[in-house]
Amino acid sequence: MLLGPGESPQMLPPVLVSLLTSLGIGFHQLGLPIRNEPERVFEGYVLVRDDPFPRWSLPRARALHDLVRGLESHLRLRAAAGTVAAAPAPDDEARLTPRERTILAMLAESRTAESIGRSLGISARTVHKHLENVYRKLGVSDRVAAVTSAQRRGLVEPGGEPGTRDGRLDPTDEVSAPR
Repeated sequence: MLLGPGESPQMLPPVLVSLLTSLGIGFHQLGLPIRNEPERVFEGYVLVRDDPFPRWSLPRARALHDLVRGLESHLRLRAAAGTVAAAPAPDDEARLTPRERTILAMLAESRTAESIGRSLGISARTVHKHLENVYRKLGVSDRVAAVTSAQRRGLVEPGGEPGTRDGRLDPTDEVSAPR
């Protein structure tokens, strides 16, 4: 904080007062540092008010600080995981059968195995078996990771399969009969 509780802008150096005034920045600031490592750029957020922060805002700011630091750390880990993941081999798409791709696209629509099975005329158990194969081929262990991996590889878009209307399967697409 530039000013502590009960302090006024007259206590600040005149050059700082002039700078803040010329930039239209308030004198009452509350910093939430994310990282402050030696020889690195300061990273954080600054809350600015024209009026002094009320006394109750400090405990809330401390709680907010912990939350923001946790979120920033989580986002850095996710970004690192995205860059560390191996690029998919060109034959990844070809390794999924058409039925597995169809089921994966329906899975990306948040449909249950029962719903997918009813749409395709197969049992929920058969859908689960196809999903086991999809998980194995994509190197994942659950449906969320499968959809995320498929989206990253371009096998399905965030709303469903590429080239579909609004992320839904095209009802005119051929779907092979169950075997």
